[in-house]
Amino acid sequence: MPAYSLNLACLGLSYGLSVCAWLLIAVLAIFLTHSDVRYTLAIVAYYVIINILFLLIFWSDKQRAIAAHRRISEVKLLALSSLAGNMTMFIAQKYLRHKCQKWQFNAKLLLLSFAQTAILVWLSYRLLIQ
Repeated sequence: MPAYSLNLACLGLSYGLSVCAWLLIAVLAIFLTHSDVRYTLAIVAYYVIINILFLLIFWSDKQRAIAAHRRISEVKLLALSSLAGNMTMFIAQKYLRHKCQKWQFNAKLLLLSFAQTAILVWLSYRLLIQ
């Protein structure tokens, strides 16, 4: 399979899994905070802050790449992306046009999205069904 096709497959699957993860996060947030609005606001504030922070770091890495300076490691970008729910990674890749051609990075993002979605499915099952 050519690298371009592999890259598109990784991006597509990662995007789908990230959408599932965001929906599970929303369901869990609603379920866990149905009695107190403060917790809901805390969760929303966390995701707003972590996503803005992620966008700034991803933009900084893009600027460093353009200027040929020392880059932010992929491990750090993926770790922060996992804290932000991965969806911001796709928005940043699309609009900043950064790291969208690297199939190795997108394959790691796919594995991260899969693991994150599996954990959220398990957590949802434990909290909502049992």
